[in-house]
Amino acid sequence: LKRSEVAEARKSSYARVMETQRRFSRAAVLLLGAWTAVFPPTFAQATNAPVKDLGKGRFQIGLVTLDRQSKSLSFPAAVNMNTGLVEYLVVTTGGKIHESVFKTEAEPFHIHAAMLLLGAKLDTNIDTAVFFDPKREIPGPKLKIEVAIPAQGGRTLPIHEFLQNAQSKTTVTAGQIPHWIYNGSRMSDGVFLAQREGSVISLIADPSAVINNPRQDRQNDELWMTNEGKVPPVDTPVVLKFALAPE
Repeated sequence: LKRSEVAEARKSSYARVMETQRRFSRAAVLLLGAWTAVFPPTFAQATNAPVKDLGKGRFQIGLVTLDRQSKSLSFPAAVNMNTGLVEYLVVTTGGKIHESVFKTEAEPFHIHAAMLLLGAKLDTNIDTAVFFDPKREIPGPKLKIEVAIPAQGGRTLPIHEFLQNAQSKTTVTAGQIPHWIYNGSRMSDGVFLAQREGSVISLIADPSAVINNPRQDRQNDELWMTNEGKVPPVDTPVVLKFALAPE
């Protein structure tokens, strides 16, 4: 190659590197803003979550991967229960695992930071009375939630299909739970309650969970059970995907 061509190639390569750095810096600023908007500085520092730029608008916070183009996030989980009554769909391994279909090692504060970066618009510390009043709607953006099962060729199902109505013993349909509400949990004395309680997706009214069931009968803790025909064996790995519904 001629010297001019080599110089031009180096210049082009340098420009690409600088653009990547600028893009990451912009994303880092957005992430920091989303993080500090909700978490006190001392709490945010304590989490010490590494943020990785995966390219093309995709980032990873802890175990959570977010895609800004599709306005979605995903994280690994596993089957926790495949029989019996349940009050939660997803909890952390330190949460209420005696009553949840799935369990995850993903941190609720990482999920929440990712949701904020995706543009989730939330009220701050919603009045807890709203959750327990069937005449009122829990405020928050609507979510579509799916579960992928790698052991079944990546088969993906809406999360409600892993549930049955405990009274009718029928599979829950999209008409019964058309969406989920991202309410974003609560802060109390500097503590992010979803992190402390380990509650991610709740079927019963739970202000501490980051996601709640929008149904009017959400106070009924004997309404849901696992769908044994759909839920894989305990400890089967799965991938949870949350997507913001169009406004």
